Amino acid sequence: MLTGALDDFTVRVAAIGSDAVSLDLVAAALKGLPVRVDFAGPQTGLELILGARPEIVLLDVTAPGVNGSNLLERILDAAPESEVILIAGQYSAEAAVAAIEKGAADYMAKPLSAALLHSRCAAVVEHLRQRRAALELDAEVLKAHQFEGLVGRSPLMLQVFARIRRFAPHFRTALITGAPGTGKELAAQALHNRSEAPRGSFTVHNCRAGAPLPDVFPENAGGKTLFLDEIGEMPVEKQGKLLEALERSPNLKVIAATACDLRDRVAKKQFREDLYRLLSMLEIRLPPLADRKEDLPLLVCCFLEEFSRKYGKTIRGITPRAQLALARYSWPGNVRELRGALESACKIAGGSTIDVRDLPESVRNGVGLEGMLTLAEAERRYVRRVLESVDGNKARAARILGINRATVYRILKEKTTAAGA
Repeated sequence: MLTGALDDFTVRVAAIGSDAVSLDLVAAALKGLPVRVDFAGPQTGLELILGARPEIVLLDVTAPGVNGSNLLERILDAAPESEVILIAGQYSAEAAVAAIEKGAADYMAKPLSAALLHSRCAAVVEHLRQRRAALELDAEVLKAHQFEGLVGRSPLMLQVFARIRRFAPHFRTALITGAPGTGKELAAQALHNRSEAPRGSFTVHNCRAGAPLPDVFPENAGGKTLFLDEIGEMPVEKQGKLLEALERSPNLKVIAATACDLRDRVAKKQFREDLYRLLSMLEIRLPPLADRKEDLPLLVCCFLEEFSRKYGKTIRGITPRAQLALARYSWPGNVRELRGALESACKIAGGSTIDVRDLPESVRNGVGLEGMLTLAEAERRYVRRVLESVDGNKARAARILGINRATVYRILKEKTTAAGA
């Protein structure tokens, strides 16, 4: 039973077969549904599909010489967004399961019942209507969950947005931590944009490159923000010069970012403790994408919209099997890797929908070795998530976890020790 307003919703149907009686039955069975039906024989069916890009394909495989399994694969390869209903000469549970496993939406057998065909097609039409409505809803939700270029509705990201919103008017120095690809520069830009002087310059300096510090340290540097990326890679001698420059420029806002544990580097005398304390007066931790998978649909919507414009294409969404591949993957490169994967997919996609075949091989193959977690790593990630939920308060996190604070420190320290081994 169809629900909702479908006045402006029309589904394209391609009926492929050689039996005129069956084609007449299809036309009669689909009356009353919001569909436009085109008919073709088995030899010209693929040509029709490539031209019309139908949402539903009724594929009659009873014609002599037609290999149903092969033709189904070719149709799904040519138009992965199509919902294919296979019509066979006789019903077999094994054949139905095999066809659906290969990608068919449904399986029916002759003699066709007009009432049953109407019911099955109506169910697929309703599914397509819901999918289209979900895409439109995602676009609306995306607008509500974009924050200064960052996207998310997960509790972890909403907490990040809230911290930036609360502290941006008041900070002088800040430290943004997170794995590579989590969006540290975007978070820094958001802090600057939400500060008291957002029209001032935002200067980026990569500490890994070895270039001298930019000349942004005069005493009247009000409104300026210096973003120090990869601060953990800055040599100790330059750290002292940076500290002196900061002391001479009380009006300059400084945001540092790092993927490493600066406390561990302080303990190893690789990073100045006084500089660390100055920079970490406000700390914002960005979670890895693996810890906020609920944000995937919004991020996908955001990137498809961006790359559709960039490459002059109309990409409406992704197929269910592509969605499954994205959800299963561990995303070791975080949001940056997702963005790159979807840009590549948009470049090579032949239709209006991204299919699993358009995704990079690493994503198609699911979680690789880099995504497999040891028990210690899983424990560390859970402790970190609890810490993030309580704004880094280790005593409170220890109470929630049912362990003492020393154990929290030990679990976190074991990661850095193993990483440096």
